[in-house]
Amino acid sequence: MLTEQPWTDGNGTIEDVRRIVREFYNEAGREQPEYFPADEPAEKTYDTGRLKWQRDIQGGRVTFKSEPNAITADFDREEYEVYDYEKRLPKRFMSEKSSTSVYIGAPEGFAEWIGYSVTELLNGAAETGTDTEQSATMEDTSDTDNSGGFFSRLFGD
Repeated sequence: MLTEQPWTDGNGTIEDVRRIVREFYNEAGREQPEYFPADEPAEKTYDTGRLKWQRDIQGGRVTFKSEPNAITADFDREEYEVYDYEKRLPKRFMSEKSSTSVYIGAPEGFAEWIGYSVTELLNGAAETGTDTEQSATMEDTSDTDNSGGFFSRLFGD
């Protein structure tokens, strides 16, 4: 498989690995599992940084204040913990950490990324009971998957 078309689609990147695994499933005559990131990177669907922010917002551990053309996220966490939240934000949000707060210079983009509106964030998203689309797609598959591992599922062992 790899010798027929070595590293063509993504120039030796993870896209090539996804292509090769898709071909493994095809050759084995098996359906790809729903969780397999066949068409796009898993981090695009399951963004761990976004999930971390969503958990703290839903848990009421972060509140938001309005700034001129921005918002500030104030955390109920230690200063060293807040650094991790800021570094997980995409650069396009123009964020900056200060003590236990994170300044976000692109509030509309941030709100869309996190799955809330700016108004919901400013009014306490945890209190509104708003759930996010990504949280709904994350299902616990432990009850339905009793297999021994990836290759045993792939080859039907």
